[in-house]
Amino acid sequence: MTYPKVVFIIYSLRGGGAERVLTLLANSLSEQFRITIILLSKQEVFFNLDSRIQLIEPDFKKNNPNRFLYLLRQAVFLRKSVKKATPDAVFSFMESINSFVLLSLIGIPAKKYVSNRASPVSSLKGFRGLVNPWIYLLADGVIIQTQKAIQILKKKYRGSKLISIPNPVFIPEKVVPILSREKAIINVGYLGGRKNQEALIRIFSRIQRKNGWRLILVGEGPDRERLEVLAGELNEKESISFLGARKDVPELLNYAQIFAFTSQTEGFPNALAEAMAHGCACISYDCITGPSELVSDGENGLLVELDNEAEYCEKLSLLVHNEDLRKRFSLSSHKSVEKFDFRNIVSIYACTHGLIKSCVQAYE
Repeated sequence: MTYPKVVFIIYSLRGGGAERVLTLLANSLSEQFRITIILLSKQEVFFNLDSRIQLIEPDFKKNNPNRFLYLLRQAVFLRKSVKKATPDAVFSFMESINSFVLLSLIGIPAKKYVSNRASPVSSLKGFRGLVNPWIYLLADGVIIQTQKAIQILKKKYRGSKLISIPNPVFIPEKVVPILSREKAIINVGYLGGRKNQEALIRIFSRIQRKNGWRLILVGEGPDRERLEVLAGELNEKESISFLGARKDVPELLNYAQIFAFTSQTEGFPNALAEAMAHGCACISYDCITGPSELVSDGENGLLVELDNEAEYCEKLSLLVHNEDLRKRFSLSSHKSVEKFDFRNIVSIYACTHGLIKSCVQAYE
């Protein structure tokens, strides 16, 4: 039996959200397709891959001081690897590499899709905002994570076929009853960029009558040391735990009652979606796109005006001190993300050979 061939391209498979999504898609699709993952850097692979997946990474590291020569070497490596894989479809993940991938693969006969994973605002600004609308015309489709993001981008990317496909989420059949869990507030994400855990630590320190509640930060990044110092300065060192990068995130989500998200910019916040799927009572800043596609304020969680720490502290305190509210949000949040079940999303990605548009329409 001949299986269609699909190539996924990403910079690395470190422990990040986009990398987690790609791994879930690739592992699921490996039952129906011959999957190849091509990395553009030589780094440790954090996620477990199905044994049927072929992983290709460069045999050189980024040690060339001449950036142009390094990019040229990357392009030659990528083009050679894709030609050898002879794919029917290529999916490039991450806006930072999408244009590079499309230019490197000019003339290669395969359907080419690029996926923007970050906030759509980043697609309108700077160098990317200038060149991507033109280079993306080389793609057969541009995958955007939310309909709201498409509305923001469609005027500038008017020549591209914009396709809305949300992130896949693993939905457990049952969730651990929330009141049987520990008094823990959890945050999962990269400790850096605009994930903004600094604000969460400040907010947590302002909660009155904690009654044994503690904050758990899961993830690694350049801000970890600074965040640990801040926790000490606020006399919260004993009640805030830094767990680093973990592979048992589902188990940790089942352990905590509340998921607190303070990111200032998102595309589709997979960490928030997974927390809802595991029945956490969730609270999030309402950044431009992402959280509002998942959380209906007061119905299945709480949304807070972006960067309004006083409002966030007030609403988080409400969750901490109200068992009935936590229980209600736990039940409603799990049910509300069922439409993002990974089996639904994987079926869309499975529709290559020009059928992806009809599959999306069927899904919606």
